[in-house]
Formats: sequence, structure tokens, C-alpha cells
Amino acid sequence: MSDIFISYASEDRERARQIAAALTGRGWSVWWDRQIPFGKTFDKVIEENLAQAKCVVVLWTKHSVESPWVRAEASDGFSREMLLPVVMERDLKLPLQFKMLQAANLADWHPDEPHEEFQRLLKNIESLLNSPPVFGAKSPAGSATTTPGDAKTVDGSGADVAPVQSKKSNKGLYVFGLLILPSAVIAVVTLGLMNWRMPTRVQIDLVVDRVAFSIAGSQPVPILDNAVGFQSLSIESFDSITFKPATLQIADSSPAEGGGADIPRNATAADEVVVLRGRKEDLPIVTIMSDDGAAGSAGRLEAISVDPGTQVILETIGGAGLTIRLDGHSLALAVLPLGVFRLNAARTIQEGKLAKAKQHNLIALRAELAPDSPLIELRSLPQSLVLTLTPVKNMTIELLSKSGAPIRDIELTRQNQSGGREPSLVAAGEIRYPDFPAKEKVVIDPHDSFGLDQLNHFFITQLSLDPGGKQIRLRLAGVAGHIQTLAG
Repeated sequence: MSDIFISYASEDRERARQIAAALTGRGWSVWWDRQIPFGKTFDKVIEENLAQAKCVVVLWTKHSVESPWVRAEASDGFSREMLLPVVMERDLKLPLQFKMLQAANLADWHPDEPHEEFQRLLKNIESLLNSPPVFGAKSPAGSATTTPGDAKTVDGSGADVAPVQSKKSNKGLYVFGLLILPSAVIAVVTLGLMNWRMPTRVQIDLVVDRVAFSIAGSQPVPILDNAVGFQSLSIESFDSITFKPATLQIADSSPAEGGGADIPRNATAADEVVVLRGRKEDLPIVTIMSDDGAAGSAGRLEAISVDPGTQVILETIGGAGLTIRLDGHSLALAVLPLGVFRLNAARTIQEGKLAKAKQHNLIALRAELAPDSPLIELRSLPQSLVLTLTPVKNMTIELLSKSGAPIRDIELTRQNQSGGREPSLVAAGEIRYPDFPAKEKVVIDPHDSFGLDQLNHFFITQLSLDPGGKQIRLRLAGVAGHIQTLAG
């Protein structure tokens, strides 16, 4: 049998071959080629090689994290304390069970080039292979073993060494075994019950400043079930913004980015459609706000529905607003300005009336929409849309309909100043068990990491932005196969 077992997805066979060749070249025996001998089944061969290995190297990629086989093999290695995880791709979301393990990063590794992380992996493999065998592992050749049929000890050559037991001692061991068997059975059953996990419904209440989740199910889900009033709205990652103004005034000079501009107030009739186009590589941004800068509502963002598979990311911006990022599908939205509004645009391509005037990279205008066309129409890029809105003060924004949203995964982290990830909880959370009302709630410390995995019929049933715009409150309900915190 081989010293090293490499766990990988079939789509990553070539990378597994390169890793196996590099390890074999250092004199280790490696099992990675999953060709099955005649007369044996696939799972039986894997079980045999996995059980005999002294080290399990799992290659994490976008394919392997979705593979039940790879997860099972990694779990076996983890339970026997011989798992060495290797990340083969950048920005990879690992299964929750393995997030806490230090992994070798070989995303930029090449077989013919020196690599510090690969050297560290080799040292860890060497440490495992030189460690004492795991309890239950097969004795290596040459070590002393006892043959049940003979009252002798033999070495690896088969030579007799010394008698080790008599019939009398065998009888004593038999009686002793009968005496301890019931206790052993009880101990095994007790341990099994202690480690048995029954799928149980949970209700989780959290307060965060960032949450990311993917929509499940087969039907579109309303993220904004009702229109939301805003003081200002910034739009990024868009394909086009279109509106038909009744009046339009354009600034004579380019405004400073993020600032205002002196716009003449003489009304100019405009019956022509205005179009602003954005290209992803230009990083365009358009901001809509009230003309007088008052704290009241400048307009309303109409309801938004997203398709299954869309990733939704919600994040508060220093108490000044909320960013909504929608990735995975194209969207068409509408904005209803309330009266005269200002619009600042950066790095856009202008069409219609704006294209005829002398324009700059940064433009500012004042407009009022025609009565027969009161909406600003917005189309996203094929895979992404980013909206940042400053809500009207003292208003709670409900971000979901009462029916909630089915989700397939959820992430509760944010990026810290050093570029790493940290928990996004900003207040204590609670876990309750609806089917077991007598069971006490579990309180989650706001400084603790918190993760959910293996979600089944799982929903966000409540999602809202508080009036101060600093906190996102959410309630989760469903069956989670795995809930984990650093505190346990």
C-alpha cells in the first residue's frame, strides 16, 4: 500500500498527476491513479488505499469542494489527524469543516520552479510519515506479530522467537473478555450516541454589517419586495441608464469627482431620450440625488427580484448607507425620481442629447422627467450590478418579502484593514430550537466566528436595515447540517 493518498476531483486529474510525480520523485509511494483492478469495486479500492495511507493530501479546487467523494476522503483524513489540505486556486471558498485548518497555497505552483509553500508541504508530509503508526493500522513488515493458531511470536523472516502464552492463559483471557464485553458494548454505544447528530430545525437571529448568500429554489425571489426611498443612489456595474427628461440643464464645466457642479437653472426643453452607457473596464458610476440637497427622499428604488443562483451581498457603509451587490444574472430595474433631481456621472459613454454637447469624463446635470415616462430605466452588466443607497433618515428598510428567501449557502465575514477576513457580527446572536422549546437558547458572542454549512430547506425569513443604517438584522430558519463557532 502507498504512504500518501491524494484526494482530488476527476476534473483536476492533471494537477493531481503533477503533485503525485513531485512526491514520487522524493522516494515516497503515492496512490492517486484511480484505475480499478478487475474484480474490485471503485469504493472498495478507495477504502483500502485510504485506510492504509499514513498521509492524506486533499487538493481543494472549485470542483473538489463540490465533490461528495473528496469531502468524505478529507473527513476520514481529518478524523485520523493525517490530513494535509492544499489550495490549488485563488479566492476559493472551502467547506466549513476545513476552514479552520492551515492549508498550503499552491495556486501559483509549477513543478519545475522552487516554491516556499510546496517545501512546507513536503516537511509536513515527512513529519507525518515519520510519526508512529495510527492505532489500528497494519503492522509493517519485520515487526513482531502474533499468529492466533500458534503459541509463538514470529519476526518478519518467520523464525521462532519465544513461546508467549499457554492454554491456561488463553482460558483466562477468554473469561476476562466475557467479563468486560458488556461494559465495552455500553461504552461504544454511549460514544456513538454522544457523537450522533440528528438533523434539527434551528432559528438564528443575528446582527451583522455584512452578509453574503446564494438564492436557492426554482423561482425568482424578491430582494426588495417594496420600493425603497433614498436620499442618494449610486449605480455601478451597469450596462445602460435611460430616461426621457421634460427639462434638462447640463453643467458647463466638469465637476470634481464626488463633488458638485454649477448647473445653470434656465430650463431647457428636452423631448429626446438620454442614455448613459457603462463598460466594465471603465469602472463607471452614476449618482442620483435631490436637487436641493435636502435630507428628504430624492426618489424610490423600485422592487427587485433575482433568479435562483444569484449571489446577494449586503454591506453597510460606515453608517451612511447600504451597498447591494447582485452577481450571477442580468437585471432590469427602475428608479422613480421625486421631482427635479441631480445626476452626476463618471467614466460613462453618453448618447442622445448629452452626446451632442461638449462633455467631459465627469458630467453633472439637472433634470425632471416627462409625465409620460416617469422612470429611470437601469440595465445591469450580464453578471453583476452594484447599488449603494443612502436611505431616508429614521426609516427601517425591509429587504425581503414576508415569504422570505430560500438560500443554499451563507457567509458572515467582512474584509479587515490588512486584507484578511473577520467575523461580520456586530452584536450578540442567538440560536433557538423550535422543536425543543425546553432547550435553552445558545448565545453567540459578537467577536466569535460563526459559520453555517450543509443547509437543507434553509431560509432567510427576515432581513432589514436599521434606521441608523449601521446594522443588518437577519433571522435564519431551517436545517443546518453543520453550525460552527471558534468557541465551540
